[in-house]
Amino acid sequence: MYQSINLKYNSGERKREKEIFDQVDLCDTSPNSELNENSIGFSRFPKHNCNIQGHYFRKKKWNYWCIMNEDYLFAFAISSVDYIGVVFVYFYERKTKLFYEKTTITPFGYGCNLHPSSIGDLSFNSKSFSIQMLHGFEFKPGFSFSFFFLFH
Repeated sequence: MYQSINLKYNSGERKREKEIFDQVDLCDTSPNSELNENSIGFSRFPKHNCNIQGHYFRKKKWNYWCIMNEDYLFAFAISSVDYIGVVFVYFYERKTKLFYEKTTITPFGYGCNLHPSSIGDLSFNSKSFSIQMLHGFEFKPGFSFSFFFLFH
């Protein structure tokens, strides 16, 4: 299902952007993983499946989360660009100014397990630390999720 909105560009010309409501694959099923024309547009909630195949050493995939309130800031990311993986965890307590950071780099993204959708389960395992984030929800306001961190 698609809906369009009007956007005004600097030239004054109005263009219509397509809003995506249903899950859509980013790429088609051809051996070269060409862009799926139906995936062009925007969505208010994650709807794109990153199904890129081939193109070795050119893919960039990541999942970044930042959770904060008036007392704490917590952020982490798992990323893989085929030839290297970078994972970090940040924790900051505003009151005490306590800051903790852990970053690790892995060859060829070893240990980085990213779901094709931004709302799927993801994990990272290494000798230095492990991260696991489990999504068991429908992405909408008021959602909840679980994440686990183990520092070795």
